Amino acid sequence: MSIPTKKDWKERGNPCSFLTFRDNQLEKIHLSPGDSGVHFSHPHPKKDEILEWFQSYQAGMLLPFPLPLNLKNLSLFTQKVLTALREVKFGEVISYGELARKAGYPKAARAVGNACNRNPYPLVIPCHRVIQSNGKIGGFAYDIELKGQLLRMEENLLRGK
Repeated sequence: MSIPTKKDWKERGNPCSFLTFRDNQLEKIHLSPGDSGVHFSHPHPKKDEILEWFQSYQAGMLLPFPLPLNLKNLSLFTQKVLTALREVKFGEVISYGELARKAGYPKAARAVGNACNRNPYPLVIPCHRVIQSNGKIGGFAYDIELKGQLLRMEENLLRGK
């Protein structure tokens, strides 16, 4: 598989296409590799700040603040996995097994993969940074090429390319 370069990333635009909210908390991020911007399900009082977050992410900058996420509707297991996953820094990767251990479930690598697959907040909770223990890219709830694109973009931004 050919992982897109930073140039490809810029030509394709922002991978985040649509944000849905409930009670002013982010409920779901829908990714699309070819979309040209961030769209909202309805007007949001912090629209400018949310756009700033995504622009900061795309530029490889420190994220200015946490986004208002709603994890209440997720199982306790999924909440623990996603909370542990938030600790994986920009440009780093973690294996499914390592993430399972960090979440407190050392024998649940496959279940961790399923939790990542159901992650309602890709990019914000970086499920694309979870790879197989053998170093292969693994699965992704969205297009597998998009996962590679995100990993390559982060790697290139950290290297200054």
